[in-house]
Amino acid sequence: MKTVTVSLLLHDRLHAVALRHLIGTLAVSSVITDNIESSDDADLIITDTQTLASDIKRFVPRLTRVLLIGNAPVTDNHDAPMWLDCNLSESEIVDRLGEVLASTLKGNSEDVDSVLSQREIEVLRLVASGLINKEIAERLNISINTVLTHRKNITAKLGIKSVSGLSLYAMMNGLV
Repeated sequence: MKTVTVSLLLHDRLHAVALRHLIGTLAVSSVITDNIESSDDADLIITDTQTLASDIKRFVPRLTRVLLIGNAPVTDNHDAPMWLDCNLSESEIVDRLGEVLASTLKGNSEDVDSVLSQREIEVLRLVASGLINKEIAERLNISINTVLTHRKNITAKLGIKSVSGLSLYAMMNGLV
């Protein structure tokens, strides 16, 4: 049975315990962690911090789903994380969590292999290992222009522009 890994990154320990209990009542099989180190493999990150939510979206914008819990509505831009109003009733919160977990379980977050080609994964691994374009070209026996094309495609597909962001993405997805 497939499970959803949920990482709870909340300021208040009592809220984390309550949310863990609510998630446990749902009919979705889930594994819940509550520290930043174990959020690497999370299918869904639930946080109450707008800053952390935006940082997660910046480093892994296409493969990490973020649910932000709070009092005030989030702006309506397309980069904003999913939103859960903490002023809802318990049953409404449970219903909303159930919807989010079910959609995560169905695979709305894409797998690395379905996003990048095998060659792009090889190039990404080498970029994350600290190699420059010339070294990557020599290692893979391809031209520098081909390396640049692969890097451009990786950046476009993942939405990550920096080498550090690509390296973090590669580490979080077990590529290095």
